[in-house]
Amino acid sequence: MSEVNLICPVTHPQELSNIREIESPESFSILPADEVQNLKDTLRDIFNEMFEEINKPTTEAEQSPEVTFSKFLYVIKMKEEEIAKVKLAAEKLIQDIEAWQERKTYQHQSQIDFLSRQMENYLRQKQIKSMPMPSGTIGLRKQPPKIEIIDEDKFYEYADASLLRRVPESFAPDLKAIKERVKATGEVPKGVDVIEQDSKFYYKLN
Repeated sequence: MSEVNLICPVTHPQELSNIREIESPESFSILPADEVQNLKDTLRDIFNEMFEEINKPTTEAEQSPEVTFSKFLYVIKMKEEEIAKVKLAAEKLIQDIEAWQERKTYQHQSQIDFLSRQMENYLRQKQIKSMPMPSGTIGLRKQPPKIEIIDEDKFYEYADASLLRRVPESFAPDLKAIKERVKATGEVPKGVDVIEQDSKFYYKLN
């Protein structure tokens, strides 16, 4: 996203007139054009009010620290109120961007899923494990069996310590250790079921 620099730093009230606005490229805009213009107009009004307040002709009485600092406090109060408004506007903008991102991602991912299903169905119907092509490779990758605890009471009754992992103040089945035991010995611990899984479709882009 292109950066938008709204305000150049100033160090003296007379330099406030040097504040300039750099517009972001029109090629990318999340907010509608009317909302962007309204935001610009609001900021412009704020700066104009501040310029008028600071640049007003002053009398000797108005040059006292109390009067001057009262003006400063007035401007600070106004700025804090505007900061709150900007924060709310930014939060809304972030929500709009996240909603836009989620919507666009869903649209593209739905198309990817649809095309993937078409290729997966073809490979399964033709019983093809892998198909290399100039633009990439598609295939079906075999998955390891899935371990599922179907009877915890029976599992804990017969399981040895090597099939358990410690969690705070208790023990829980260590599915990784159980899977390794089944793979190494072919024996399935009591209370455990081994579920064969279908091969998983994949694609690899060149």
